[in-house]
Amino acid sequence: MVTWLRQTQISFHALSLALDAIIGNFAGYGVVYSGAVWHKRRDQSMRSYWKHGLLVAGLALLAVYAAPADGHHAFGAEFDAEAPIQIEGRVVRLEWVNPHSWIHLEVTKMVQVDGEVVPTNPSQEVWMVEGGTPNVLVRRGLRRECIPVGTALVVDGYQAKDHTLKRANGRDVTFPDGRKFFMGSSGTGAPGEAARAADARGGGARC
Repeated sequence: MVTWLRQTQISFHALSLALDAIIGNFAGYGVVYSGAVWHKRRDQSMRSYWKHGLLVAGLALLAVYAAPADGHHAFGAEFDAEAPIQIEGRVVRLEWVNPHSWIHLEVTKMVQVDGEVVPTNPSQEVWMVEGGTPNVLVRRGLRRECIPVGTALVVDGYQAKDHTLKRANGRDVTFPDGRKFFMGSSGTGAPGEAARAADARGGGARC
């Protein structure tokens, strides 16, 4: 925060003078013939009160503005690195939004740590798979238009820590023609993330 303020070279003295001028217009300097001195002191006190209040509010806004607008969570906070999962299914919904995209898959087959699962009713087994931001995915060659509803996909990733949830963090997504894309978020600490991100930057499949 301090570094950011220094870089922008904000002059708090200038801000204070500006606030003095603004507050002076609102506080008023009406002439009161009885107890004028007391009223003058009261006005100065109110001016100081409002100026400090506005300065504090301004600093709070600057802090919010300067804070990184990054909604990424750490991988380990929500997902289980010891529970890899592979999901085969068809897309029933796509959320192409920040800070994470989400692919909703109607599961036809699933491979978990404890074995293979083939749902008898895929429509009752819809999983949410988390991916990187839309911009990141586009730079890796994966566009929204590539994943219409009904698309068959194979997704490799990791289950949520709460294994009762039908939710996973996506690592790779593979299309029926063999094209594979790294769909994970960057900088979350997911297993093998750095190596896969480097591979994705080096080029590869395009959609």
